[in-house]
Amino acid sequence: SRYFNEFNVVEIQKTFYTPISQSLAQKWRSEAPESFIFTLKAPQTITHPPRSPTYRRYKGKMGDFGYFKTNEDVLESWENFVLIAKTLKAKFIVSDTFDFVLKYSHLLSIQNLRLKLIELSSNLVIKISG
Repeated sequence: SRYFNEFNVVEIQKTFYTPISQSLAQKWRSEAPESFIFTLKAPQTITHPPRSPTYRRYKGKMGDFGYFKTNEDVLESWENFVLIAKTLKAKFIVSDTFDFVLKYSHLLSIQNLRLKLIELSSNLVIKISG
């Protein structure tokens, strides 16, 4: 692809809006040079509640998402995302945060989720900053 000849890195936004298939990730990785870097945007299911207007583009199953919760729905979403990240050999994960007032409970949720994500995502660099 001409794209891979002109650039050496890309941030994939699609992963924020809706899950992508394993086969699509495999196709992208196989078409890219080994040195090509994929950076992925973390799913909105981790950061944004379903009432966010960004869910208009979401094509997955709905759940109790957002606000860095550590519930089953968010963790399942993360596990599926990690498979895609590993398939693409992604070097970085970018996270967008929903516009909400950080309360102490939100800070605890972010810290708890960060620890859980690290546990689930060996070999990925994860940094959540606010």
